[in-house]
Amino acid sequence: MLDEPEVREIAYMWEKDKSEGKALIRVDITETTSWRNALQHLSLQLNHTMKPNMKQATDNALKAGEIEYSESFLGSKEIGASTFTIGNLKVVVSSVGSESIDISKYAKQISGVLSKPEDVKSKSSELSQHLESELSSVKKNEHMMLVEKLPEANTRGEWVKTIVEDGELYREGSALKYICDKDGTKKVHVIKTLQK
Repeated sequence: MLDEPEVREIAYMWEKDKSEGKALIRVDITETTSWRNALQHLSLQLNHTMKPNMKQATDNALKAGEIEYSESFLGSKEIGASTFTIGNLKVVVSSVGSESIDISKYAKQISGVLSKPEDVKSKSSELSQHLESELSSVKKNEHMMLVEKLPEANTRGEWVKTIVEDGELYREGSALKYICDKDGTKKVHVIKTLQK
């Protein structure tokens, strides 16, 4: 594994209604400190995979994430496993039950949730808070503090999703920082979510 003490991993198991535990999807999310480290985690996983049919996804209509590798079920076009990166996250979505499930639509749904700001109607609720702001007069390659103290990992799954229009987000200790690609005014979305 990579020597990266600030990596956080969480796994979810989803069961299809009325499947009696036979149709299951596992979702693994690895949060790293930067997009570069997420790519390293993806590379490490691909170098050690026991899935010989794992190929880079090329069809943009089906593709989830920024860089995606997927594997079809033997003799089928249905996708049984998908591994992709979004920013500083590496996500793995797999059909793991005794009944096969095409996970492609779930991978795209997860990708959308992680990479796009919520619409206006869902910006604030008892479980989420959407803060939108503009950073004015930002200089190229200037390091800016966006969130001074990110929440600690906890069992209730508190997440901070941050979307910027260009540049790079990265963690430094418990802080979230931003470095932009070009001068100007930048729109920043910070969504704090507490999952049930």
